[in-house]
Amino acid sequence: MAAGREYPLISVALCTYNGDRFVAEQIQSILDQTWPNLELVIFDDASTDSTSSIIQAFAAADKRIRSHIYPKQVGLNQNFLRAFEACRGAFIAPSDQDDIWHSEKLEKLYTALRGADIAYCDSQYVDLIGRPMGFQMSSMRRMYQGRDPLRFVFTNCVSGHALLARAHLTKTLRQHSAVPYDWGLAIAAAGGKGLVYVDEPLVHFRRHQHTSTTLGHPQPKSVPSTNEYWNERKSIIDFIQAYGGHRRAAAKKLSSTLIHWRAGGSKLPFLACCARYMIPLFWIMSRKPALFIRGALRQIKLSSREEG
Repeated sequence: MAAGREYPLISVALCTYNGDRFVAEQIQSILDQTWPNLELVIFDDASTDSTSSIIQAFAAADKRIRSHIYPKQVGLNQNFLRAFEACRGAFIAPSDQDDIWHSEKLEKLYTALRGADIAYCDSQYVDLIGRPMGFQMSSMRRMYQGRDPLRFVFTNCVSGHALLARAHLTKTLRQHSAVPYDWGLAIAAAGGKGLVYVDEPLVHFRRHQHTSTTLGHPQPKSVPSTNEYWNERKSIIDFIQAYGGHRRAAAKKLSSTLIHWRAGGSKLPFLACCARYMIPLFWIMSRKPALFIRGALRQIKLSSREEG
């Protein structure tokens, strides 16, 4: 740590649910951060195992921890939103319950942030017992940095466990609970002062059958229906229309053409908008553009079948 340097408060927002097998290791990795000024805000979403007891034991031993144990479950995204409300720092770092952070994660992200709204890092995939799986997030996604919210219409490379955000960004999520919180933060940052990427795996991102996301799973547990897929796209586009800065007008056009198509009209205006605004997505956001394009075309084909 540099002498005379200022260290603003960073709030780590850790959300838990039935994570007693891993949560102690993650809490300890947060408490062991080299960043000297942090608080750990833990929101437990009505766990039925011993997670709450583990949290309370840590909280009793370390004054940096504030814990909230809730009796009624609200779900992952909503739990993060209420955790963000309780954070007091000027910067917020979301945390999953089963990962392991590199000790310099917060320090390196804050150093990289500079004038941007979000800094985020790469993640090393590990298995149930913490062994490296041989690949990283960046081997599956092209990691974007810049100020174009339209990059996030079809996919998101900015995972919550890997980011550090200016706290004011979380206010954009209050009226958009249908948008995954990390996706919304990435869009808000791209529509504001931008995102920066730290090309270093500062998180051991644990993958197992009970994880809440399908990232890193060769065979996802579930695939959204066509309607679910396009409803999510609509939510994302609407969020860009609200917080996408200079891309709001483009998002408005995308939204109107998507509504027209999904209501029974021609899909061509929507495809024309995608071609006009987002052709680079296939090459910038995916390490395997052919698979990405194939997936997008499959959704359109399925939609056509349903309409017919």
